[in-house]
Amino acid sequence: MSNVINMVNQFNEIFKADQVSSKVQMPTVEEMRDGFGAFMMEEVQELAIAHAENNVVEFFDALCDIIYITAQQAELYGFPMAEGLLAVHAANMSKLDDEGNPIIDPLNGKVKKSSNFVKPEVKLEALLDAKGYVNDEKPVIKEFEEQMEDAQEAGYVRPATDEETS
Repeated sequence: MSNVINMVNQFNEIFKADQVSSKVQMPTVEEMRDGFGAFMMEEVQELAIAHAENNVVEFFDALCDIIYITAQQAELYGFPMAEGLLAVHAANMSKLDDEGNPIIDPLNGKVKKSSNFVKPEVKLEALLDAKGYVNDEKPVIKEFEEQMEDAQEAGYVRPATDEETS
């Protein structure tokens, strides 16, 4: 991940994409709609089109662009992306059962959480807290929740289903 971060930092420097804040900051609904969100939706559409057309090169390009745009935005908004991904990876690996095997849902093929599962949010919050971005009142999380509600009301994102959150 550090190579991706280095590449997007080079891009941001050359193309004068200044960091939005020295602190972690949530993009506004407008920034999501007109910037990051619009860029991401364009890439997801390209991914879907490439898949429909069975174009493996365009599909691969869209996957790479999605990762690149995500890393760039994380850097611009001050999120410790490399450390965050390690926390999410550790959480994903904690889904293994006591024997070290994945539990696969036979209906949809999704990996299910075992009793060993540890949510990544605790580690992610600690990462943000260590950088001084989250305090006892959780303003970053509160602002995120408010902005997600605004984005859902505006039709930019749909609420997650119960299946997606379990």
